[in-house]
Order: sequence, then structure tokens, then C-alpha cells
Amino acid sequence: MGARRGLATLHAWLTSHFAFTLVLSGAILAGGLALASRMSVEQDIGAMLPDGPGSPREAARLLEEFGVLNVLLLDLEIPGASPAELSRAGNDLASRLRSSGAFAEVLAGPTTEEVLAVGRVLFPRRLYLLDDPTSAIEERLSPSKLQASLTGLKAKLAAPQAIVTKGDVLRDPLGLNDELLSSLRGVSSVQSHGGQLLSPDQTHLLLVTVPRASALDTDASAALLRRVESEGARLPAGPGGPARLRAVGGPRFAAESAATVKHDVLVTMLTSIAALVAIFVVRFRSLRLLAVAFVTLAFGIVGGLVAVALVHGRIHALTFAFGSVLIGIAIDYPMYLLNAASVQAGAPLQRMSAGLEESRRSLWLGFITTLMAFALMLLSKFPGLRELALFAGAGIAVAFAATLILVVPIGARWGLQHLSAIPSWMLALGAVRPSPLLAWGTVLAVIAVAAVSIPRLQFDGELRHLDAQRPATLAEYEEVRKRFGLQGTDSLVVARGATVEDALRLSDRVAATLLQAQQRGDVSHVVTLSSFLPSLQSQIARRSRLADLDVTAARATLTGVSGQLGFSEGAFDPFWREVESARSGEIPLVQSEDLANTSLGALVRRLLRCSGSGCIAVTSFEPSRLSAVAELRRELPPETVVIDGGALAADTVAQIPKQLALLSGVGLLLNLLLLAFAYRSFGVSLLACLPGALGLLGTLGILALLHIPLNLVSASALVLILGCGVDYGIFAVQGVTRARRSSGVEFTGVLLTSTTTLAGIGTLALASYRAIQSLGVAVGLGIGISAVVALFVVPNLRGGKKAREAATA
Repeated sequence: MGARRGLATLHAWLTSHFAFTLVLSGAILAGGLALASRMSVEQDIGAMLPDGPGSPREAARLLEEFGVLNVLLLDLEIPGASPAELSRAGNDLASRLRSSGAFAEVLAGPTTEEVLAVGRVLFPRRLYLLDDPTSAIEERLSPSKLQASLTGLKAKLAAPQAIVTKGDVLRDPLGLNDELLSSLRGVSSVQSHGGQLLSPDQTHLLLVTVPRASALDTDASAALLRRVESEGARLPAGPGGPARLRAVGGPRFAAESAATVKHDVLVTMLTSIAALVAIFVVRFRSLRLLAVAFVTLAFGIVGGLVAVALVHGRIHALTFAFGSVLIGIAIDYPMYLLNAASVQAGAPLQRMSAGLEESRRSLWLGFITTLMAFALMLLSKFPGLRELALFAGAGIAVAFAATLILVVPIGARWGLQHLSAIPSWMLALGAVRPSPLLAWGTVLAVIAVAAVSIPRLQFDGELRHLDAQRPATLAEYEEVRKRFGLQGTDSLVVARGATVEDALRLSDRVAATLLQAQQRGDVSHVVTLSSFLPSLQSQIARRSRLADLDVTAARATLTGVSGQLGFSEGAFDPFWREVESARSGEIPLVQSEDLANTSLGALVRRLLRCSGSGCIAVTSFEPSRLSAVAELRRELPPETVVIDGGALAADTVAQIPKQLALLSGVGLLLNLLLLAFAYRSFGVSLLACLPGALGLLGTLGILALLHIPLNLVSASALVLILGCGVDYGIFAVQGVTRARRSSGVEFTGVLLTSTTTLAGIGTLALASYRAIQSLGVAVGLGIGISAVVALFVVPNLRGGKKAREAATA
């Protein structure tokens, strides 16, 4: 009672000093916004996942770095231009892009000088790059293969360029260089023509660019696309028409998705505001009360931002977007209060105070049950869910405090000036009384449908399915990839070691395992460092195997066959001197720094990374079937980590709905216990939780029947459905307990709050952005079912009379 009197005194003082109330409220909001504005905004989806070595967050980061997410492909077409003209335009474009500073790398085809640079590094050490050089030499000395090799060698010597390359040609009588070049071509399926990457018909040129900013930094991606567009406008026209420069890849997907989100948010926001205006006009015939209700929403969002700023110092963009939606349910509190106060008699302050007194118990119970749901989310092991729970939970707590402290004085002085009777059609709707048999039948029907259909519910853990990829953009991306024979992959094997040598040694074992899998047809498009940068240990082992080669016999075999084809006896002495130098260790081993200034340097920098915690060597591959990844995990060294895009979603992101389902179940149980204590009746607490429970079951059942999979965003809506549903049940129970003197306040309160929630969140189902759309569908179903149960089922169950007796006891 003392707290009530103190609050009433505070309300009276704030009402009489209204200017001070407004100034203080504005100052608090401004101070909170100033503190929150210092936070950085995180846009990387991986930041929402658990971190650490081998963690899902590291997996997502590696997929971004080594996969195709952060790559922008530029496809240049100059109609009618010759390959030489196209290459010159590509060189000029690449130079301008590199000098812009917006790209970490701009990769074109290797020039002749770059190819020669690779040859100067690798060809003298080619025997260290063969898995078993002795077996390779002996195999090529077989009569059939040796005859073919030497015949091809004669053809090379007859070419005009042999005047310059004769010495190099004679050093490779067995075609070892060709095998080495073949393995290097396997690193990239794109072929180089004249220093540029041209399509097979030589009408399109490809530049592979890596922007400095992450693709998920949508503002940076949009600016990058504008820069590329301006560079394309500067390109010279060809004989057949103007040049066309197309940019496809992760940055374009991210920028277009962000633009779609902004459009959807704007449309749904305008739709929601229009719906809220209509609701307040119909019910209260006043728009000033809508402004009063929005005071709590402003405090809620600022309160959530301040809490995250104090705890984390940064906020994820998805946390702010989705959390703001969750905080939006806080407008229910002033809605209940204003609805209850509008039918009271007396002066404005008396009416507001009477409305608060009438709805106090239900407001507190609704707030505590909702807060409990978010408190449980703090126990999740996913940082994203914990941050969301902190933001939304703190925001709702601040919004509730603002409802108790500010709505009464502001409503008394500014909003609630005239008596606002409940419209007759709302009272008539509340008078609809389905029979208890129909009410119980509805409950059992929802439970039965859920029990049958929920086991069939699928979860789509693929994060990319939540974006707004335009079909035309996706088709253009696939067209460019197909034109140049590009292969994207979401499958990586990470070999981790304390040093570069440790990581490369483990990478060699990975390469051997993947080679066997490739021979079986389980994987394809393997890109590994071992093809041109094996570990020092492997190179030393290969060098030692050369001791098993009978050089005298091998040399005699080569001399005998080559002599028959007209080669002199000492023609291949340079080759045998190379073999002897390799056997004795005179030829140095290949190391990463040897390739730094060659065309392979960029690939080494991507696939081999070192930091304070050690080094990692990455091997990418393309699985031929889903089960291949699971089989590889069993075959690969246990020290390695296999990262697959689909498996990551299935193994990591798919845990989120399981956690939410568990936490929702625990939250429902705690709500039951809390309400049983408050009402002194377990039956009444069941009645209050019924709308939320049936809302959850009904939503999941309908999604399963319609074959709509649950995803990361729609699964998170389960907490929202439970929180709103229990709130509706609490006010419905209040209506049951007050049945003899009901003024329709409880019924209209649930009707108004559910309608405003549907107007604010349910309209998201109209969005084109799939993440937002899935949220709108799930929340729309859940809120709709919960509201119908609270409005028409709860008051008409046979337990209603007993509930009134228990609650008023």
C-alpha cells in the first residue's frame, strides 16, 4: 500500500509540474541516445555465433574469407572488340580499380612474365612436388610413354620459339613440367589468355576482385557498386555498341538485400502507423493518446540500446531490427491502461489513476511473465540470442517503468480529456459466447492438429535463404560463373598448426585424403597448397625417395630410345644433372616466401594464414553428395576441421530453434508456477497460459501443414508469441474474474493490443525480404490464434466459474 500511495503522490506532482516532466523525460531520452550513439554497429552474421578456435563463428568467418561471399566478379563485354582490344581495356580497368583503394585484390589472368616467374621458382624443384618422383620417372620410362614423350619433344623443338627455349625443352624429356602445369591448372578452372581471363569465345573478360570492406557492410557494398558503375561508364565503346560491365557476387547480393529491407521496413512502418491511427481513432477518437502510448516505446528502445552499450559496447544490426519489434509489444501496457482509464469517471488524473488501479495486477503479471521469457534467453550459448534477450528484456523493463511513471501524468494533462466509451460493436463482439463444448473442442482440435503435423515441420538453417536475392540477379551471377567455368565452394578443410610447417604438414595429409576421395568420385574441384607448396617434411621425404632410383639404368633406357629418334647421346645431360642435384640436396626446397612475388602469391596469402595463435592452411573442395562431408570427417586427420556451408547450418544454426523450443517450454512452466502462486489456483494459471500455449502449437502446426519451414528468424518469434499469448490470457482471466461487473474493458483490451501487434508485426508478412516475411507470417499466426483463444475460448470454458471463485477468494 505504501508503494501505491508513493506512486500516486509522484503522479500528482508530475501532473502539476508537467513542463518539468516533459523536459526531464526528453533529457533522459537524449542522454540515453548520446550514450548509445557511441556504440559500433556489427553487421557480420557470424558475430551472432559462438566464437573461439573451431567454433561456428570462426567457421562462418572462414567461409566468408575463402568462399565466394566476399568476392565481386566483374564481367566486361565490348561488342565487336578483338581479344587484344578487350585485354587492353581490361588492363586499364584493373589498374584504375587497384588505384582506387577500395579493393584488397584485383585478380586478372597471369601475364607471360608472371607465368615465367612461377616456372623459375617451381620447375627447378619439380621433383619435390611429385608425390613419388622415383616412381614418376620410372613410369615415364616405360616404352609406350617414353616414345610419346620424346615424339612430343621433337615437335616442340621444331617450333620457331625453340630457338630461345631449346635448353628448357631438353631439360624435360619426360614431360614432368606438363604434369606440374596440369596440377596448377587444377587450382583454378579459369584459363588465362594474353594476361587476362577471357571466356572460351573470347568475347567476355573476367576480373576477380576482393573488396577491402566485408560484403555484409551493406553501405560499403552499395558504394563499391556505384564506383564500378562509374568505371564502366568510362570504358570505350566497341564496333558493335557500348561496353557493358556487370558486377555479380556477395557485395551485390548484400547491397540489394539491404535496399529491399529498407523498402520493406518503410512500407510496413507506414502501414503499421496507418493501422494504429485507425485503431486509436475508432476506439478513443483521439490521436493524442497514440502519442502518449509511443512515449513508452521511445523509452523502451533507448533503454535497450543503453543496456547493450553498457554491457557490450556494440550492437548487431539484426539485434536492433528484431529487438525493436519485440520492444514494440511494450505498447500493449499503455494500451491496457488507457483503455481501462477511458471508461472511468471523474477528473483526468482520477480516471488515469483508477485505470491503473484496475489493471495493476494484470499489468504486473504480464510484465513479469514476458520478462521471464527473455531472462531465459540469456542462458543460451549463442551470443546473438543473449544480446537480443538483453536488448529486448531491458527495453521492455524500461518501457514498463515508463508506463507506470509517465503515462498517468502525461495522459491526464495531454491525452485523456474526455470520456471515451467503448464502441457498441466491440461490446457486441464481446457478447459472443460459444458453448463450452465448442470451446473445449477448439482446444482439443488445436492440440490434435499440432501433435500430428509438428513432427513433419522442417527447419531451414541456410542463412542465405533469408535474404532478398532477386531472381534476375541470381540468374546473372550463375550466367557469369558458367561463362568462365568458375566453381564456388562452401566446403573447406582447415589444418591448424603452431607454425607454418606444422600447418602445411597437416595440409599434405588432407590433400592425400581428398585425392583418394576425388578418385572415388566423392569430391571435385580440390584446391590445395600441396600441389605447389608441400611441407618441408614432405619435400625432404620425396628427395630421399630419389635414392631408390637406379640412375644408370634409367639413363641407359632414355638414351637408347632417344637415340633411335635422332637425339644425341648427351642431349639430356641437364636433366640427369638436375636429378643428381635434387638427390644431393643442392636444389633448395620450396617455401612460401619463394612464391610471394609470383601469380601464385595471392593464392598462398588466401590459403595460408598466420596469427598470434598459430597458422592455418585451408583446402577447398566440392562434395558430390551430402553424405560425402560426413564420410570425409571420419577419414581426415582428427586435428583438422571440416567446414561445410550446409553442414554448418544444420549443425550450428539448427540448434537455435531447439534451444528456443526448450527455453519456451521452460518459460511456460515457470509462468504456470508464477501465476499459480499469484492466483492461488493451478487451474486458473493453466487458463491464463492457454492462449500462449495454443498460439505456439497452432503456429507450428499450420506451418507444418503448409510446408513452410521454420528458420532462424521465425523460430525466434516463438518467444514473442509466448509472451503476448500469456499476456492476453492474464487479461482474459481478469475478465473472467470480473464477469458480474464487467464493462468490456478486458475484452477490448485484448482485442486492441492483439490488433495493434498484428498491425505492427503481422504486416511484415507482406514484405519481399524473406527474413522479415517469415517473421510476419509466424507472429501473425501466433498472435491471431492466441487472441482468438483469449477472447472467445478462455471465458467460455467450463472452468470459468471456478476460476472466478478462485481468483476472488
